[in-house]
Amino acid sequence: MKLALIGDLHLSETSPRYQHTLDVLDFVIDDAETQARGEVLAFAFLGDLYEGHPSGTEYADLLERVHRMMRGSRDVYAILGNHESYVALAFWRHLGIVTAWDNIRTHDLGSARLLLVPYPRRGRAPFELLGDDGTMAGSRRAAAAVIAERVKMALQATTPLLVLGHWTVEGMTTRDADFELHTATEVVVPRTAFDG
Repeated sequence: MKLALIGDLHLSETSPRYQHTLDVLDFVIDDAETQARGEVLAFAFLGDLYEGHPSGTEYADLLERVHRMMRGSRDVYAILGNHESYVALAFWRHLGIVTAWDNIRTHDLGSARLLLVPYPRRGRAPFELLGDDGTMAGSRRAAAAVIAERVKMALQATTPLLVLGHWTVEGMTTRDADFELHTATEVVVPRTAFDG
């Protein structure tokens, strides 16, 4: 099974890197069609697709690319990040794109399942009723506990589970750099959430 995972595009037509970002996305789509010989089953946007609320131009430019992604009956998934507006992905579900912006969703791929987890926003679905201590750090810990519980529930099925979202797993780093250090302002899901 081959999935194309895309994160942190931060599309904004006011950015000097807007066209470059679209060019990189075109490369990803072309690569999925040529290098992977069309074997990519699905594309998944892992959050921060937009910077804020998308403009009409940003929707149109991305829609053109999403149509290319959907060729060959491929699925497209979009997960809410912490930079796009809360409702930025609502539009996409009307096009057959599986979105996770207001709910944690499970999607069956046949030989595996996806658990799509949006970035936790305090007071917003699906994290609106967190049992926290009233602080931002407390709400992030409570959100991590909700994510851990949903992972544990999804692991009860026998099909392999792939968990996709816009948050960090405890201990995760990509390189030795200060910006990879985790702070109390981030949602960090404990490794124990993935036991089993």
